[in-house]
Amino acid sequence: MLRVSALLIALLSLAADAFAHGGRTTPAPPLSNGAAPNASGAVAPAGPPARTPAGVTPRRRATSRTTDVGWQAWWDHNRDAYLRFRAPVHRDPATPSANAQAPADGWLEQRVVPALIRALGDEHHEVRGAAAIALGKTGVDAVAGPIAVRLADPHSEVRQSAALALGLLGAEGAPERLATVCAGRQRTPRFTLRARAFAALGLGLRASPAAIDRLRDVLERREAAHDVPACALLALGELGDERGVRALARAIDARRLPDEVRAFAAIALGKSAAPDAVDALLPALVDRSADVRASAAIALGAFGPRPSPDARERRLIAERIAAAGGSMRPRARERLDRRAAELDARIDAWVAAETERTRRVLTALRSVASGRRSRGTLPARNFAAISIGRIGGDAAVRALIDVADRAKPVELRAFATLGLALAARTATDERERAAHWIGRAFTRARTADLRGASAIALGLLGRPEAREPLLAALRDAEDHTVRGHLALATGMVGCREAIEPLRRILRLETNVLLRRNAALALGLLDDRTGTETLVAVLRRSGGRLVHGSAALALGRTGDRRAIDPLIELLHAERAPSQSRAFAAVALGLLAEDAPVPRLARFSAANNYLIPVAAVRDAMDIL
Repeated sequence: MLRVSALLIALLSLAADAFAHGGRTTPAPPLSNGAAPNASGAVAPAGPPARTPAGVTPRRRATSRTTDVGWQAWWDHNRDAYLRFRAPVHRDPATPSANAQAPADGWLEQRVVPALIRALGDEHHEVRGAAAIALGKTGVDAVAGPIAVRLADPHSEVRQSAALALGLLGAEGAPERLATVCAGRQRTPRFTLRARAFAALGLGLRASPAAIDRLRDVLERREAAHDVPACALLALGELGDERGVRALARAIDARRLPDEVRAFAAIALGKSAAPDAVDALLPALVDRSADVRASAAIALGAFGPRPSPDARERRLIAERIAAAGGSMRPRARERLDRRAAELDARIDAWVAAETERTRRVLTALRSVASGRRSRGTLPARNFAAISIGRIGGDAAVRALIDVADRAKPVELRAFATLGLALAARTATDERERAAHWIGRAFTRARTADLRGASAIALGLLGRPEAREPLLAALRDAEDHTVRGHLALATGMVGCREAIEPLRRILRLETNVLLRRNAALALGLLDDRTGTETLVAVLRRSGGRLVHGSAALALGRTGDRRAIDPLIELLHAERAPSQSRAFAAVALGLLAEDAPVPRLARFSAANNYLIPVAAVRDAMDIL
């Protein structure tokens, strides 16, 4: 999946040169003056690269470790679950939006699939790779054959994309094909480490006993590089199978494995959300490896309180008794009362256990975030603050306000502000206090980092009263980075008064990062003029980054009016190949029948500080 928003401002050491592959960025060092070239080659204020369609050959690969990455990097990798682009389209059909339109019947098989199959034969490898992944998202079994053909593509990145696409599709026979690629047994063509790693990830996208066995086999083999075992661990975490969870818990302590690989075992345990994983993750907070400690802090954010599995049956019994009134027979009522009493006892025991587990996790994370726990590096502290927010609730709000009030590094304060917004979404008694704290932080922010983080935090809260302050700040702000955050935040809170300023940004501004966020904000606003503006941008010349922004926003809205312009761009011979690849990515986004893209799960709640190339690439595919 392709990510083209402007929020990854501090990811300079992770990526500077952007290409267009079905959604990848190539990590590279920043320019010495902290600026990055825009679409025309001119230097623009530092910001995130555009993620590019699958299949582009990177010019340069980063090898140095990154230890100082700001909140924008976390937001860029995790925002899909919070932006909810398709909310206007996935409404109750009885009250449809006046403007946004869900695709009509037959649009996928009759229009999108044929266009993407045709693009599989394109002369440009980035278009072929993007089309393969987009076809995998369609869920149409008939495309399995054309995708499998691309496993023998002349270009290695197209083969990688095809492997991941087969996992997305989940057609019959796909696990066997992927297992063959993952094992590296097929020699014609020779599968690279990246293709094998992507095949492992593909096995994690569709649950099957065979997939679990193959992934466990990978962990038993000694690999020269980290890519394949790291991706196998992530895939096991996605599957969440009990056998896989046990293998992950063992991997964290496996001294034969490199620290980077053990760190991904911790991440995978978080993705599995298996309650028993907490016992393996808490000790990892003080592991000898900074990578493992940071990953454990990220993973523990998945372990908030869960609803009791008996709650639904108890609710149904109460409804049945209420509906019967006094007409229920005494014996029937007695049986229901006994069952209700049994369920109440089980629910009470469940809640007590969940409360205790959550307390343990929050206590440990708060200790890390505050710096009181030994070996608490800044990345681990930052991630711990975000994880407290993911757990949510009143206790999390209180913990984060304490952390934010005491935070010395500005970066930690920015993370705590975002975490506070996440926690407030599920808080009750402390919700107003959190909203007041964030509003005050927004007003008093004196640095671009804090101003941007508090603006996004206001967007996460989604309160109507934030619309006017955000719009006023958007009109007054001069810094392009801050304006980009403000622009996106106006879309997040549904500020329709921002539509014209956002359209003006797309028409007049030259800063690519600002224009990207304006395009995403318009995609969030349920507005006909927004779609029309994005279509107009897509059809104009303007470079791959601008085309990518518009294509991404159009694809994520689920608006059927985007289909024809995207197909037109995909097959436009004179259009830049990377812009056409973006069109394929957007069509794949339209094809996904889910509010949040499935591949976003690899990017979310992951450790983007670890320099394992295949995982970084997977996190950037849209």
